[in-house]
Amino acid sequence: MKNKTKLVLHPVRMEIIQSLLNGKTRTVQQLSGHIKDVPQATLYRHLNKLLEADLIEILEEHRVQGTVEKVYGLKQTAVLSQGELAELSIEDHLEFFSCFKLHS
Repeated sequence: MKNKTKLVLHPVRMEIIQSLLNGKTRTVQQLSGHIKDVPQATLYRHLNKLLEADLIEILEEHRVQGTVEKVYGLKQTAVLSQGELAELSIEDHLEFFSCFKLHS
């Protein structure tokens, strides 16, 4: 649970998640246009981490010039449930807040 929260607090992954809020879907190309100064290889690496953590999902796949273009969207589950959030210690809350402030 803590690792998932730390995963989200990375600045690039946080931007990916923010660009997918409110039901938005985006391809890597669209994300690259939204998230400036991040190489595509880095973007793919962060997308894979979010996929592995089950925070985002591939909603569609399209064949484009001999390759497969994937459309990403947020999973409809929260990073932490209310119960998990209630179990966090004060130190955990401070650590997450510090990490958020550092990267925002």
